[in-house]
Amino acid sequence: SAQSCKATRNRLTGTDYSARFSPWLAVGALSPRTVFQHLKAHEARFGANESTYWIWFELLWRDFFRFWTLKPGVRLFRARSIDYDVYSNHGNWLYLAGRGADPRQGRWFNPDKQAADHDPDGAYRALWAGPAVGHTP
Repeated sequence: SAQSCKATRNRLTGTDYSARFSPWLAVGALSPRTVFQHLKAHEARFGANESTYWIWFELLWRDFFRFWTLKPGVRLFRARSIDYDVYSNHGNWLYLAGRGADPRQGRWFNPDKQAADHDPDGAYRALWAGPAVGHTP
């Protein structure tokens, strides 16, 4: 929900960890403008908070990545492809890897830090990789 998106956005499993807009935005069944208009109406009624800001921020990133990928075009997607929103997913992975649109140099993705931050009990890794991989010391 717009009230809890920021607090739950990094959860990996379950039903209440996402605004659930991605598939609808990706196929064009929902426009970012419509989401933004409803978000502003929600804020006018209930007040703005970190979560409503974060939904807006993610919409901005989505459009940034969509336009940024126009430069490399289909070359960006030849090797592999990902889930509903390939633009945002590729953009975020490139950002984490210190490539692409990242203005800072020397960024690198640290899977151990990500696991400690977002899957401290190993539940997500155990779900997809089996119990032997489920925990980090």
